[in-house]
Amino acid sequence: RPTTDPTISDLLIAAGADPEERSVNRMEPPVPIFSVTDVPKALGYYIERLGFASMFTWDDPPTFATVARDEARIFLSAGRESGQAPGSWISIFLPDVDALHREYVERGALIVTPPEDYPWGVREMRVQDPDGNVIRMGTGNEDVRNDDDHD
Repeated sequence: RPTTDPTISDLLIAAGADPEERSVNRMEPPVPIFSVTDVPKALGYYIERLGFASMFTWDDPPTFATVARDEARIFLSAGRESGQAPGSWISIFLPDVDALHREYVERGALIVTPPEDYPWGVREMRVQDPDGNVIRMGTGNEDVRNDDDHD
């Protein structure tokens, strides 16, 4: 019978391991795929105006790219993915939407609505990229982040 060193368990838990986790198929956060007309142009907008970093590009010139900022990831794809409608939306939660709004004003981002308090408990702004994809960015509580019943 193998012996267990409790120090190893303590170190794993301290590093973020969940002792109750039993799933081998735990899903990671979803990554939206935005259909864009010009990947290099969209990539430039996400980097220069929205403060994302380029993580990956495919082809030369790029026909697909991944951008990231903190925990958020977005795929940018030339043309249409199967069944994708133009003008996709996503929500990203963050600690201080007002500070991000100030940054985006300075960067010249396309701000659809400035930060506003909504009845569902989120202070939210909406930004848009040149292809009509909307990103709802808000500060709210944990219950609201998991509630899809609001618009």
